[in-house]
Amino acid sequence: MGLSDADLSRVLELPENTDVYPLLRHADALVTDYSSVYFDYLLLDRPVAFYAFDRDRYESERGFYFDYEAVAPGPVADGFAELLDALDRLLDGIEDDASDSFADRRREVRASLLGDAASNRRAAARVYEEVRRRLAADPEFESDPNDEGEFVEIEPERERRAN
Repeated sequence: MGLSDADLSRVLELPENTDVYPLLRHADALVTDYSSVYFDYLLLDRPVAFYAFDRDRYESERGFYFDYEAVAPGPVADGFAELLDALDRLLDGIEDDASDSFADRRREVRASLLGDAASNRRAAARVYEEVRRRLAADPEFESDPNDEGEFVEIEPERERRAN
């Protein structure tokens, strides 16, 4: 499968100072270099490709907190041709979950770096309840009369958008 003009019509290049975090849930896949944005994207359990064309220079100038290959749960491309090949493989995985060869690796890296999702949700629920309790005790705080006071858990998104 090669990248067609139709495939590229959904590729966006964002202005340099764009806050990408609100946009992550809308992306079918992520292409990144050394940005930590992919840690958050792992929570969506969607494919990630890494474009490390200047890895040696980056490592000598800035360094890595982790072994780059060990925490990259997707194809790592050192050149543009490799990136195109990686994108082909990711698109195949998006279209057919059975061919998503990096799904298990994403789960391993997510568990290793971000911990157990269920316990994280429980921790978030405890923080939410504690904030509500403290706000309720504050006489200057006015609560929303429509707030039912329930913490809603959100599971990782695996649903693919229809083209």
